Amino acid sequence: MKLLKPFAFALEGLGEMISGHNNFKVQLAIGTLVVFAGIFFQFRQEEWMVLILAIGLVLAAEMANSAIEAVVDLITKERKLDAKKAKDIAAGMVLLASGLSIIIGIFLFGPRLLRFL
Repeated sequence: MKLLKPFAFALEGLGEMISGHNNFKVQLAIGTLVVFAGIFFQFRQEEWMVLILAIGLVLAAEMANSAIEAVVDLITKERKLDAKKAKDIAAGMVLLASGLSIIIGIFLFGPRLLRFL
């Protein structure tokens, strides 16, 4: 039973993200749509690996951002420059992951979309 407890905590965290964080829900929905697009365009195995990694990167960054924000809020409710920096850097992590994923999407889907149109 002790071995399963960490998995239960992790699933609770994932459930918290899905139920209580709108940005995560949006990113999860976009990731799902992109997966269906990959099915439609019949991605090869290598393309799937890159696509799933990109989706996972964005979702993991959003989870880390939410965790950092929660810890900062737990430590202080006051407006402090260091708290703002921590939150801004965490948000920047999500922005960077999302931007890189968009670039990956352009490489994966761009040629197919051009041929499709």
